[in-house]
Amino acid sequence: SRRFREKGLTPVVAPELEFYLVSGEAAPGGHVVPPLGPGGRRLESGQAYLLDVQRHFAPLLSEIEAAADMLDATTSGFIAEFGPGQFEANLNHVADPLVAADRAVSLRRAVRGVAREHGLDACFMAKPYGEEVGSGQHFHVSVVDDSGENIFAGTDDEKPNPALSGAIGGALRFMAESTLGFAPHFNSYRRLRPNAYAPIHAAWAADNRNVAVRVPTAAGRSARLEHRVAGADANPYIALALILAAMLEGIEAGLPAGPAQEGDEPPAGAELLIGGWREAIQVFGESDFVNRALGEEFTRVYTAMKRQEWEGFASRVSDVEHIVTARMI
Repeated sequence: SRRFREKGLTPVVAPELEFYLVSGEAAPGGHVVPPLGPGGRRLESGQAYLLDVQRHFAPLLSEIEAAADMLDATTSGFIAEFGPGQFEANLNHVADPLVAADRAVSLRRAVRGVAREHGLDACFMAKPYGEEVGSGQHFHVSVVDDSGENIFAGTDDEKPNPALSGAIGGALRFMAESTLGFAPHFNSYRRLRPNAYAPIHAAWAADNRNVAVRVPTAAGRSARLEHRVAGADANPYIALALILAAMLEGIEAGLPAGPAQEGDEPPAGAELLIGGWREAIQVFGESDFVNRALGEEFTRVYTAMKRQEWEGFASRVSDVEHIVTARMI
């Protein structure tokens, strides 16, 4: 945010965090299990906006809201999402990216702490169930000037003004090489796959929840973008640093947003996001943009840590390999 301040600008950020409430007792092998829902039945299928599910967990969610509020992580409420036991929390906007990241971390602690008091737990994996939707961590971002005016405020709800267009262009230009900051673990890439309700291309649209950068509105004081790539498992400080650096470089250079995505098909030339952990680690460490955004020393150390994690993970023999091998012999 220092680079923004030097230009008389301030980013305003509101994180959204998805997570799964799960049983307090894991299944054999450590796998998470959905919680019991209405009527004492275990949740097994999608629950998007189902009122009986929302009502069943209302007391727990109210306690989480109260705990989050005490931690200065006030939310605008919880919404039942698509997966069994999955919810989304929306944090309020704040004109300080560091505080926004602090609040995202505090919210996780509130969710997990209250859930455990009720005999449940909370899972912030990007993809805890292979057959269900993953959990994302989205960031709504606008930018105000010294007079408090939103520099993204245009006159057309679906057509970004030059400042917003530049921010979108920067976010898309540096998105693929920043993937490790949005998807830091092996499991993260199970979410970033086709037909998994998560973005796989660096593309934007005016109001399309399948794209990497969504523009809820480009008009008036509420004009902003929503960056939708990061998973619930991402470090919000790193993710936000990358998002804001890309946006600012795009604004400074006047990068074009390019054509908006229509429907499910990305526009021609939209860059494909990195789909694997090992490649993401390599590209991240070699990226000039990432080194500028995070600093060379941090980038070097973080990349080395992730490379070591990958090597440790790659050396472990999974139960699936034993089962498959047994069938082949």
